[in-house]
Amino acid sequence: MPENKVYLAAVEGGGTTFVVAIACVDDGGENNNNILNIGSRKLQLLHTASIPKRDEVTGEIPNNRTPEQIINETCSFFREKLPPDGRGHYSALGIATFGPAGVDPKSKLQYGKILAGSPKKQCRGVDILS
Repeated sequence: MPENKVYLAAVEGGGTTFVVAIACVDDGGENNNNILNIGSRKLQLLHTASIPKRDEVTGEIPNNRTPEQIINETCSFFREKLPPDGRGHYSALGIATFGPAGVDPKSKLQYGKILAGSPKKQCRGVDILS
């Protein structure tokens, strides 16, 4: 496996569902519909999922999951799809979430958590980084 590959993990965290993705950036890559050319580099979308999954019959998103359950399923998704390069981790993880979220690393009580001002009461204080 070429060492110049970069594996990226991404999370778009909503209040009832997370959309997750894994991509690979490298200098080569096959031509298919999941590639975005960025100069001489290529970004290939490898895996995506919605957590929780939509009901296959109704198309509805289940709303009976706690924020902690959704985060645990998200972590499981990323563990199951670790990059095949043997490093055992992703090069970077990006998280976009509804807020407000604590983004100041100097604030030990709030960093990485959904803050008290969130309109989603069940999400207040939930740790999204651990």
